Amino acid sequence: MLESAMIRRAATDLEPAQIAELRAHLKDEEAAIRRTDVSGRTRLLADFHVVIAGMLGNAVLAGMIGELVSRSSLIALMYQSAHSAEHSFEEHVAIVDALEKRDTRAAARLMESHLHHVEQNLRLQPRFPDLAAALRPQ
Repeated sequence: MLESAMIRRAATDLEPAQIAELRAHLKDEEAAIRRTDVSGRTRLLADFHVVIAGMLGNAVLAGMIGELVSRSSLIALMYQSAHSAEHSFEEHVAIVDALEKRDTRAAARLMESHLHHVEQNLRLQPRFPDLAAALRPQ
């Protein structure tokens, strides 16, 4: 919900210089992915969302997004594949393209799809195949 509202506002409010900053951030993401810098790519892919929130000048929103991102970054660091990271980067590029065009609907649709893909692509393999059985008293 937060990111959908944030990206809609970004599509109308971001200035060309801010879009250029996002493009520079994308270059950093791509470089980290290409050099197989797992911790760097994880940080940069997550920071993309915080950077946009910060650009809107809303410290409360940026703080909330930052908190959510920091909680999910550890999971991404542990479970996100290189292929999924590259896919996230490509989705970030598409989102910035939509922001640059001021296409509110496309930006929101792309962000929602992106967040769904990030969640879907984490290869979470439970430690216990049957959690209920593992927690059942013996």
